[in-house]
Amino acid sequence: MSLGFSRLCPSFNNVVNDPLLLSFFLQYLSSTKLENIFRLWLELSSCKSRKSNNQEEFDFKSEEKVLSDEELDKLRKMISELAVNNVTTIYFRYLSPEAKLAVDLNAELLSHTLLRIIENPNNILALEPCFRFAESKLRLSLFPGFLKSELFSQFCSEIIINDQLTLNDVLFEESLLVFFVEFLAGDPTSTLLTFLLAVNAYRKEFHELMLKQDHHETIEERYGQLLHDATTICAKYLSPASDDFMGLTLEQYRDVLDSACSEKEPQINCFDDLYKLIFKTVEKNILPSFFHSAPFERYRGNFMKKSG
Repeated sequence: MSLGFSRLCPSFNNVVNDPLLLSFFLQYLSSTKLENIFRLWLELSSCKSRKSNNQEEFDFKSEEKVLSDEELDKLRKMISELAVNNVTTIYFRYLSPEAKLAVDLNAELLSHTLLRIIENPNNILALEPCFRFAESKLRLSLFPGFLKSELFSQFCSEIIINDQLTLNDVLFEESLLVFFVEFLAGDPTSTLLTFLLAVNAYRKEFHELMLKQDHHETIEERYGQLLHDATTICAKYLSPASDDFMGLTLEQYRDVLDSACSEKEPQINCFDDLYKLIFKTVEKNILPSFFHSAPFERYRGNFMKKSG
């Protein structure tokens, strides 16, 4: 199970996972006349996900240098004589002088890319410099610009005012979550919410400790920290002796105890099945009432006032 996200504060990675958010982002890109960069990135991402092991192993030798117009024309002519494949199709669609979805590259990047295509025209990684350029442009400039734009404000207004918010929108947006916590204050079902938050924090910590490379702790120390945190969640929410016990049957949480507390290595997915069960319960039985509550009306009023 992947980490969740709120559409009210998305990252670039979230865009392609939500059709409505994507449609607003594409409108923004269209207004900047740079939507072809996203199309290039999307197509290269798809091709790279399907690349073979042989493509991964190839070591490109082409130098990063600026070629003359005459040299570029010569390379373009050579590319025009190559067989049609993913690499040449993308070249003609985005990079050639006749490209209908043209993406402008600086002289050095264009030169390097054409040299790599000639070096290995059947390897999608020949276009890796273009992929890095497009992704950098999107992550560092275009997407941050979108989040500050009127179009993103319109997107947020649409899902807030038109009752399109989801539980993930609430769980992963801090200011909205505060109002949800207020709504559940004193209610025994608030334990379900805190369980979801605890598991999300555990997953985030797992990613930070196990999937990133720059750590000072040993692998054993990281294992120990994660196992301790998983055991703490079990003791707090799955033990009948705990004040925060969620009232589950043994069958509902026995497998969680086995995978979270009995393994020598921590497991990122040890809470997944139970999380899905609790998530659906909150989504079906609690969330609808929140959207008709005084705390949510205050949140919506504050948002409308802020957005003008």
